[in-house]
Amino acid sequence: MNVPPLAPRHEKPDRKCETCEFFVRFGPGSDVGQCHRNAPLPTVDYQRGGALLMAYWPDVALDDFCGEWGER
Repeated sequence: MNVPPLAPRHEKPDRKCETCEFFVRFGPGSDVGQCHRNAPLPTVDYQRGGALLMAYWPDVALDDFCGEWGER
């Protein structure tokens, strides 16, 4: 039986990351960006033979949503 995956639905479809005050687009024409709603998330990068502490904001798509949308 082939069942298509459920697409996430939002009660207010106009409240997507693309229209949120906390969304920062990567560049003109890009369909992804970062959410600056909360402080950057700390992480450790072990790929270069040592531990490098970094912080980053989550990457999000234009149509993503989280429920903490803010008007621009």
